Amino acid sequence: MIPALAFCDFDAVRLLPQPKRRTEQLLDLSNHIRQRRMELEMSLDDLAQLLGVTKDTVVYWETQQIAPNITQLPKIIAFLGYNPFEDETGTFGGKIKEYRYRNGLSQRKLASLLAVSVSALKSWEENAFTPTIEHQKVLSELLGI
Repeated sequence: MIPALAFCDFDAVRLLPQPKRRTEQLLDLSNHIRQRRMELEMSLDDLAQLLGVTKDTVVYWETQQIAPNITQLPKIIAFLGYNPFEDETGTFGGKIKEYRYRNGLSQRKLASLLAVSVSALKSWEENAFTPTIEHQKVLSELLGI
């Protein structure tokens, strides 16, 4: 409370910007990147060069300040030697996400390739709706299932 405004119930701390909440995936991915880099005894510069990004970008990823762009995920998955999001692949929607991650496709790009709306693709990925039989056939071919 500010003494000059003792009559007011004013909490200046609540006015401060709150830190952004990180998704568990981002936290996990940053940990995976850092752990693999340490296992390989790679410098930040070496990893940055391998992935085609700046050293600062790798630092931001590892310290959870920013998430990698979807287009960078194929190189990150190759660097890790596994897909850190594999726990999601037990569902049809999870398989769609894995395909996007492995191929660096945004929802907008994949939706465009499938000639569907982004909201339809998103609902499939969230397992909220099932694709039509026609789309299931296309997706099954695409996903190799």
